[in-house]
Amino acid sequence: MGGTIGNLYVEERAAFLGALADSLSPGDSLLLGFDLVKDPHRLISAYDDSQGLTADFVLNSLRVLNRELDADFDLDAFTYVPFWDPHMERMDLRLRSEMPQRVRIPGAGLEFNLGSGEEIRVEISSKFRHDGIRSELAAAGFDVTGTYTDPGDDFAVVLARRS
Repeated sequence: MGGTIGNLYVEERAAFLGALADSLSPGDSLLLGFDLVKDPHRLISAYDDSQGLTADFVLNSLRVLNRELDADFDLDAFTYVPFWDPHMERMDLRLRSEMPQRVRIPGAGLEFNLGSGEEIRVEISSKFRHDGIRSELAAAGFDVTGTYTDPGDDFAVVLARRS
C-alpha cells in the first residue's frame, strides 16, 4: 500500500486496521511492517540527521502549502524540532516559528497567527513493541501467525490472518 502505519495516530490506526479487516475474508492474511522501539538517542539522531535531510523533508510541507495553496509561510522563520515522546513512544516532528507571524492560506480559506516559539506538528512516527502490535491487530480482528525481525530487533514484519 505504500504507507507507514507509524504515521497514524492510535485512533487512526484502529480505524485503518478495522477497515482493512472488513475488506478481507476470514482466513485471508496480510503482511505489515513495524518500526520497533529502540534507544531514544538513536532515534533522535536518525530524525535529526547531520545532513539535514529530515529537516528539509519536514520544512517541505510548508513549501508545498506556499506553492499549492498560495500560503505565505516565511520558511526562514522556522526551526526544525524533532523529539522523542516517551509516553506515546513516537518521534514527534515539528516546526517552531522563531518570530511572530500572520499566516494566510487562501487556498484553504485559513488565516492565523503564530507566536514566537509556537510549534506546528508536521508528522509523527510511532514505534512499536511486539505485545502492542499483537493487541492492536487482535482488536481489529486479526491473529498474528508470524513475526520476523532483523538481528537487532529494530524492525518487525508481521504476518496476520483475518479471524
